[in-house]
Amino acid sequence: MLSYKMMPDDEMLSRVPPSEQFGFGLYVLDKVYKRELYEKYPYYTTEEIIGSFLGYNPHFPSQVAWANARLPQSLFRKRADSEEMTPE
Repeated sequence: MLSYKMMPDDEMLSRVPPSEQFGFGLYVLDKVYKRELYEKYPYYTTEEIIGSFLGYNPHFPSQVAWANARLPQSLFRKRADSEEMTPE
């Protein structure tokens, strides 16, 4: 059996990688992100996983958007540009 590193790129991209694989060439997925993606789409190919990671999947957020959504919301409200700053 060929390993993923030994296969041609096109063949590797069309395969469903093992759930415990987090590295895809230049891309390394967060373990929790990959687990959530895998739970929702267990039959995604390497190409679909990388596309999701980069934000090309309309059904699942990119890893950056996913990570940002998990950040705690600020306690401070952003001032609208139309609001004037007045002394108190």
